Amino acid sequence: MALDGFYEVDFSAVTRGARGIVIVENGSVRGADDQYLYAGTMTGPDDQIQVKLAVKAYAPDAVNVFNTRDGKYDLYLNGKVVGQELHFEGPAPATFPRGPRITIVARRLSSVTLD
Repeated sequence: MALDGFYEVDFSAVTRGARGIVIVENGSVRGADDQYLYAGTMTGPDDQIQVKLAVKAYAPDAVNVFNTRDGKYDLYLNGKVVGQELHFEGPAPATFPRGPRITIVARRLSSVTLD
């Protein structure tokens, strides 16, 4: 399974260069950026990781990387470990069916115990 830890994440879809922070621990994923919270699960071996994330806006008038104002949606991603990074991609949420695919690169910052 992927390395547990704190990760800086870069998201790209319609909007490029959005950033956030996530914590991966024992198959759970939790994180946030300046407009959205995200929580979900990560399963599978390092070369075939599957992620299911619930994404929810907390900022008024939040705009996501799909350039919509969806307040809550789910993302289903596939990815793999690449060195100290996690690379993911997946389709736009069902609420935006013709949207572009999302790509995410997560760079490991630290272990969850800050070692």
